[in-house]
Amino acid sequence: MLLRIEEAMARYRCRHGEKLKKQQLAAALFPDSSEAVQRQCLGRLISGRYSRINPDWVPVICRICDCSADYLFNMSEE
Repeated sequence: MLLRIEEAMARYRCRHGEKLKKQQLAAALFPDSSEAVQRQCLGRLISGRYSRINPDWVPVICRICDCSADYLFNMSEE
């Protein structure tokens, strides 16, 4: 499943005037992993290479990216 993570991050930049780094999001999603593993896991999540989405990730992504779950799953534009 492909989530709109990169779009949510770009939207964050437009709304807040600052860039949201992928490493910030990766650290929040995978706090017990090394930075290299965090980057790899986030890359897999962005590209849709995970076979399932952990439901615990959704509120974290939404909070960090300041977006709704509907936006993240491409169900709305808000």
